[in-house]
Amino acid sequence: MENFNVGDVREIIQGRRDFGDWAGDYLVKSLYSELCGEYLRRGGTQDGRIESCTELYEIMFQLTLCMNRLCPIYDDGFIAHIAREAMAINSEAWKGVSERELRDTLRHRLKRCTENGASKAKGFAIDCHVHTSDGSGCARDNGRKMIESAKSNGLNGMIITEHNKLTPQYVIDELNAAYAPFRVFSGIEIRIQGDDFLVLGLHDEILQQKWEYIELFNYVRENGGYIALAHPHRYWNGVDSNVYSFRPDALEIYSTNMDNISWQQRQNALRLANSLQVNILANSDAHATDAFRYCNVLEREPADEGELVWMLKEGAYRLGRVPILY
Repeated sequence: MENFNVGDVREIIQGRRDFGDWAGDYLVKSLYSELCGEYLRRGGTQDGRIESCTELYEIMFQLTLCMNRLCPIYDDGFIAHIAREAMAINSEAWKGVSERELRDTLRHRLKRCTENGASKAKGFAIDCHVHTSDGSGCARDNGRKMIESAKSNGLNGMIITEHNKLTPQYVIDELNAAYAPFRVFSGIEIRIQGDDFLVLGLHDEILQQKWEYIELFNYVRENGGYIALAHPHRYWNGVDSNVYSFRPDALEIYSTNMDNISWQQRQNALRLANSLQVNILANSDAHATDAFRYCNVLEREPADEGELVWMLKEGAYRLGRVPILY
């Protein structure tokens, strides 16, 4: 395998070098250790060491923006992992500081950096997996409140994907008229055995019936829609549906529900996306106004739903977090 080091990472971030899928497994297993060595073993004051932790976090995030398949962890779980690594490497340097205190300090500092760097998207930032209390009993806030929160977080659009239920087109039209230029699209989240699938670009009421995965996959393909496996490994360390023979368009690797699974489960989900050679999505799976956390930044605003589906299929987007940071 080609050598791959910290200098190469910086070249990727600066746009001087492409990232190849071949590097994915190496990056997860080896590159992170090298980055830990460079950033977390630095000497100096505790504040300087905290700064090194935040620098490690940010360089890994910038790397995720350059990739669309296999990415390192970038969420609260990753913050906790950095805190554990930092304390293990420099245990004597953290006297009087607990792991929880270090983790909370990192969260606070990174949140501040995010807010200071928040801006309108250079592109079109959309969350493709949002629930509302209008159509999902498990959601807390209605569509209008969800849109207002999405806008305040810098998003340009969202897709309402209720559980096994389509949002009526007249509702979508009313929301678009009320909140323009913010864009609202509709999709559906379908439960099949132990897996959940997002279906976009199709609005036939037949989608609200019970499905077997192969039947749903064929229906979506025949009708030009888009299908993605939502939060794989959320419920257990595997997938019930035969995604190997019937590959979805993408795997939703980043979501609030994926933040709660183990590090190993997350790695397995990333490896699954890489082995299938499909794109990955970053969606909040938000059920309340305070749950927006991830998004996908399209290269430009789609003219219509058809172009939105095409751009998602083509991978014409990068992964982002909310509030928007560039």
